[in-house]
Amino acid sequence: MAAAQSNLGKMYANGESTPEDDVEAFMWLSLSKASGSVMAGKNLEIVRRRMTDEQIAQAQRREAELWQNLPNAQDE
Repeated sequence: MAAAQSNLGKMYANGESTPEDDVEAFMWLSLSKASGSVMAGKNLEIVRRRMTDEQIAQAQRREAELWQNLPNAQDE
C-alpha cells in the first residue's frame, strides 16, 4: 500500500494525469512515509519546501480525517 500511496503523491506533486496539488501530494506522501516508504519521505520534503504553513496544516487535517474514516480491522 505504501508504494501506491507514494505513486499517487508523486502524481499530484508533478501534475501527472491529475492537476498539480501540493496539499494532496503532501497528504499521500505523508501516509506512505507512515507506512514505511523511505522514498516517500524524500519526496515529501521536496513538496514541503514549496508549501505554505497553511497548506501543510490543511494537508495534515485531510490526513487525520482519512485515518479517522478508515475501517478498523475488527469491523471487517
